[in-house]
Amino acid sequence: MGGFSRQQTLVLAIMLVLYLAGLAFNEWIIEPKDAPEVDKKELERFIAISDSLNAITHKLEYRNTKKKKRLSSKININSATATTLLQLPGIGKVIAQRIIDYREQNGYFTSENQLKKVKGIGEKKFLLIKENIVLH
Repeated sequence: MGGFSRQQTLVLAIMLVLYLAGLAFNEWIIEPKDAPEVDKKELERFIAISDSLNAITHKLEYRNTKKKKRLSSKININSATATTLLQLPGIGKVIAQRIIDYREQNGYFTSENQLKKVKGIGEKKFLLIKENIVLH
């Protein structure tokens, strides 16, 4: 290396390493840099975007939970309690009670399609639950 002896090369390498270590020490430990100032309008814009993305994500998660799910055993809609009916996808307390009320007023369901006569159960909701119900 350019006419330096082995010992001189070693000393130069050690000096270079110590110099770089000193720069790093000075840069990151002795003189910590302050974070740059954040523009309030930019921060508000970022928060608004973040909130809208969270809302979209929440809607997508809600839609995915409402999609068809197959239960381990089918539910007899002619004898199920309100608690049991809540296991059906898309069925909440109100619609579960409406199914029971309809059953008490009109007798047992004789076909699955008759379930569409219950207020709050349209074609989409019927398609979600029809694989999980029986009539016997």
